[in-house]
Amino acid sequence: MEVWWREPGDVLPVRGEGGERVLWAPWIRWQCQGTELCLRVIGVEPIALPEPEPSEPPEGAIARIAAALAGTGAQIVLMNPGVAFGTARIGFCAGARLFAVETEADLACWDALLALGQPVYGLRGTVVADVLSPHPASVLSSLAYGQFVCEDGLRISHLSEDRIGAVLEVERESQLCAVIRGGFETGGVTGTRLAWVDQGSEGSVRLVARAGEAMALTQPRFVAPRGKHA
Repeated sequence: MEVWWREPGDVLPVRGEGGERVLWAPWIRWQCQGTELCLRVIGVEPIALPEPEPSEPPEGAIARIAAALAGTGAQIVLMNPGVAFGTARIGFCAGARLFAVETEADLACWDALLALGQPVYGLRGTVVADVLSPHPASVLSSLAYGQFVCEDGLRISHLSEDRIGAVLEVERESQLCAVIRGGFETGGVTGTRLAWVDQGSEGSVRLVARAGEAMALTQPRFVAPRGKHA
């Protein structure tokens, strides 16, 4: 299913073979202490949200919204991580499980939070979710647990993962690499296929392909350290 996560309005279209569904997805643009905070809340049905408090820091605003969503399954998308927090303060944004990663600053924030061991998933371009059914709750679960890929002008033709690694294939020749803890890129190849084998010390691994301005990326896999007999 394709999730049109940047659509305007208070609903988010989800399109696939089963037709179109919608999720409740209001935009929140608050002026917080010293910065603008831009969020999108994604849920199955409407939920009462708190009012803005201009004197509070952005992390306080996210915490209040997360408290309002507790137990509902709804998710917070931080739409401007690079602007609202930056890498130095990104560890304070607890409650946002999804990030927009459309700029280099956003990508740096994503990798900085992953380096802290926090499960957070990136949205860019077209989001293609792996769902068992087209029901909105199933789509929301896929977003919450990173069961999707992002295609920004570059299509992923194959992705497979298991407990020791992953294989990514894209539609045309690209620069492919793995991004591990701290945003460090490694294992780069030129072509249409990257096979990655975990070493056990990465912390997290996400795969990315670039062809000019186009990009495709996977969600991070959290790698457990290997024992002596692994």
